Amino acid sequence: MLTSRAHAGCGIGSALLDFARAEALRREIGLLRIDCWSGGDGKLVEYHRRQGFTPTVRIFEWRW
Repeated sequence: MLTSRAHAGCGIGSALLDFARAEALRREIGLLRIDCWSGGDGKLVEYHRRQGFTPTVRIFEWRW
């Protein structure tokens, strides 16, 4: 999921995550997992923390 930085602060990312949570609940899925880039200044990881996610594993190489 990506949103344009031109629309930062409009709540689009939060709305998409809320939709994903609601869809997981509707389908009785007990775990909602996301992967995100953890490099740079770490702001993306912090954003997801504020959205209620917990970091678990950090991948340091591009061997997905």
